Amino acid sequence: DYSAENMKEMFQEEDTDQSKGLSTQEFQGALYKWGASCSAMHVEWFCSGTTRIHCCKRGWGWAQCGSFRNSHNCWGGSHGSAHYHGYHAGGWLQEGAGSQEAETEPSTAQGDEVFLGMDADGDGEVQLTEARSLLGRLGDYSAENMKEMFQEEDTDQSKGLSTQEFQGALYKWGASCSAMHVEWFCSGTTRIHCCKRGWGWAQCGSFRNSHNCWGGSHGSAHYHGYHAGGWLQEGAGSQEAETEPSTAQGDEVFLGMDADGDGEVQLTEARSLLGRL
Repeated sequence: DYSAENMKEMFQEEDTDQSKGLSTQEFQGALYKWGASCSAMHVEWFCSGTTRIHCCKRGWGWAQCGSFRNSHNCWGGSHGSAHYHGYHAGGWLQEGAGSQEAETEPSTAQGDEVFLGMDADGDGEVQLTEARSLLGRLGDYSAENMKEMFQEEDTDQSKGLSTQEFQGALYKWGASCSAMHVEWFCSGTTRIHCCKRGWGWAQCGSFRNSHNCWGGSHGSAHYHGYHAGGWLQEGAGSQEAETEPSTAQGDEVFLGMDADGDGEVQLTEARSLLGRL
C-alpha cells in the first residue's frame, strides 16, 4: 500500500540513467527489487531480474509454479541455471543459496501466527470483515467477489474460517509474500518463507507438508525451477524436465506496459502495477 510519494521514489531508484522512464533491463531489475509476484502481475510469464517466473492460475488468483534462472528470455540471462527452493536432504533449502546445505525448518510453538493475528476478536475463526484487508491486497476484487471467495472456503458454513480453512484459502487465493508481509505463512500444507527485498517482500523458500501447517507432517521434496537442462514445474508428479518456452517478441509484460510505445515505461504507466504490489 504505497503512497504516491513512495511510488515516485521507488521508480526513481530504478531509473538509473535518469531518463524519466525504465528501459527493458531497468524494468526487469525493478520487478526484482519491488518483489513483484504472480498475484500482482496476472500473467503466465514475467522477468524478475534475470529470472523468468512462471505463474499459474489457481482458483481466484495467480501463484508461482516455476522459475528459470538466468533465462535467455530476460536481459542479462544466458541459458539457465539451477534455481529452486524447498525441502532438501532432510531440511529446508533457501532459494538462491550459494551452497546446497540444508537447514531444519524453524518450529512455531504458538500455532499459525498469521491466523492468530487476523482473528481480531479471538473467537478462533477469521470472519470476512477480518479478511477483507488481505483480500484487497491479493487483487482488485469487488465486495461481491470477496464475499464469494470467502464463502467458497467456509466449508462448514460457520461464517468464519477455521485455521485449516484459512490456510487452504491462502492456497486457493494464490497468497504471496508481497501480499502477506510476514516472514512465514502457511499456504495449504506448505509453509512459505518470505524475505524483505528492497521495498517489498518476496518468496525465498518453502517447506512442503510442514508440521507447522494443519495437515502437514514432516516435510517432503518441494522445489521448482531449472533442472537437468530444462524447466521443472512445481509440484509435478514426476521430475521430468521440459525446456523453457522461448519468447521471440521480447518481454511481453514490458511491451504491454509501454502504452505509448516509446521504448520505456514511465511512472504513469507503472502506477497501476505499483498499486498492486
